[in-house]
Amino acid sequence: MRGGNGIVTKYFLAVLAAAAAVLAGIWLPGVLLKERCAADFNKTKSAPSEYYNAAGFALSLNISEQMDVYDRLRMVSGSWESSFEEASLYEMNAHMHQAAEAARKEAVELFDRGLYPSNLNSEYGNWFSWKAMPFKAVDSVFNTYTAYYWKVIFQSIDSEERHTVYILDDGTLIAVEAYIPGVDFSHSIADVHTVKLKSEAVYTSRPTNGLDPREWTALPDLDVEGMEWKDMVMIVSDNFKSLYAAQLYSEGRYIFFIKV
Repeated sequence: MRGGNGIVTKYFLAVLAAAAAVLAGIWLPGVLLKERCAADFNKTKSAPSEYYNAAGFALSLNISEQMDVYDRLRMVSGSWESSFEEASLYEMNAHMHQAAEAARKEAVELFDRGLYPSNLNSEYGNWFSWKAMPFKAVDSVFNTYTAYYWKVIFQSIDSEERHTVYILDDGTLIAVEAYIPGVDFSHSIADVHTVKLKSEAVYTSRPTNGLDPREWTALPDLDVEGMEWKDMVMIVSDNFKSLYAAQLYSEGRYIFFIKV
């Protein structure tokens, strides 16, 4: 009988322990949640960093899309104090191949006007590989206004010839550089003041004596050290906004750029 009573007692304790475990599983989480809520009540916590990054990008993109082309050119050309950094592909409106085609188009239009030494149109047998890289200029005051732009490099397949085109994300030209070793660009390209870039605009030649090219360009990897002025013109559009179109050259190098 004693042995039977011991078995019953052990069975009862096992059932009691199981019941206690079930009740604890039901009751304890609620108690802990209540205490956690009470501890967090009226306390402000920082959201995870990824939410700030996403919100910052959305705000910057929204404000940037409200900026007109003129203001974006001001940011990338140095009229507004800006910092330059690499951008992510998801920040850009255009895809890489679209940026490459837009850059090619801008260079070809300059060539057609006599303002660029090479025709990048592949229909003429000039074969180039290309590489498109996204960048952005961020205002240094509020760190909110952003101008997105592309740097597109066209490298000749069978020579050292190289062309670098800078365009805004919407395809507007910022600058273009030709590197063709051994070529003298001082007389082989038209002066910009002799060419109409905009039909309804007033053109005024801008003397370049005493001007330092480094103070007229802001793109960090557009090296103008040791280059000479070829020509510069001020263009005033019908809405009274003005910009400069300028040319620089040295042995084997030529740069056309826009300054606002």
